[in-house]
Amino acid sequence: MPRIDRLSFNDDRGFRIHAAVFTAVMTLLVLLNLADREVMWVQWPLLGWGAGLALHASAVSARIRRVRVKAEQMRDRRIASTSPSI
Repeated sequence: MPRIDRLSFNDDRGFRIHAAVFTAVMTLLVLLNLADREVMWVQWPLLGWGAGLALHASAVSARIRRVRVKAEQMRDRRIASTSPSI
């Protein structure tokens, strides 16, 4: 796997793990909060961690875009350097 693809895959993989853990933990917290309906508190960790997850998604998306642009620039330079000059 080329280095650029590996970087994108690793960034995406980390985000997917983060999202899976978020989903599992939030499901557990919602169930715990529903068992004790005296005070609804589950929205606070949901909002806080959800904001962190959204920032993680944004950072991964931006990094993947930067890596792809850089890969295209490198490819264009390689093509330009190997094409015969007229």
